[in-house]
Amino acid sequence: MPFFVVVQYQARPDQLDGLLALIRHDFSVSATAHPGRRFARVFQHDQEPWRLLGIEEWQQEEELRRHLEASAFAEALVAYGPPPLISALERLQHYRHMPHQPTALGCFTLTAPTEHAEEVERFICDEERRDALVAGGLALRAVYRLGGSPGRLLVLHGWQTHSDLDAYSATVERAIIRSLALNGTSIERFTGEIVAQYSWLNG
Repeated sequence: MPFFVVVQYQARPDQLDGLLALIRHDFSVSATAHPGRRFARVFQHDQEPWRLLGIEEWQQEEELRRHLEASAFAEALVAYGPPPLISALERLQHYRHMPHQPTALGCFTLTAPTEHAEEVERFICDEERRDALVAGGLALRAVYRLGGSPGRLLVLHGWQTHSDLDAYSATVERAIIRSLALNGTSIERFTGEIVAQYSWLNG
């Protein structure tokens, strides 16, 4: 069964290039060194470039754990910033608009009050919402339950260009955020550009 995680990196300001190089090298040897890794993408925050957000898919949780505990990788990370924050994800919805690839990411983390958790999940996972975005340059949409907590969601929109992301953020996303705020749902937003990726299909 696939195992999904979100990885939040934060580099020290003078160590960003080193952290990016480490991540890209780690991806480049995945086929032989980490065969359990299936997909991975890392995005760099638009306004705070020292912040990186990674989404990864592994065949099994144990394979990811072995990788994180490997001394060489763990020791190297320490040189560039604090340990990354890693959270398990449960995928609720996934859509990929073939053959387009995302270059820009709009991501928001939602935390709904307990009494509205089910309502918010239904609202976010509405299939009509996904279909309405396709014409606007959407390349990828995924909704995850974060850390197994109902009502705590990670919503990803991968766009073909940053202009597509900007257009969505100024219209549809703004309306969604206003609607969610009415029932007390808190929202943390991340927008950025892709800076590293890996797919087992490409070796």
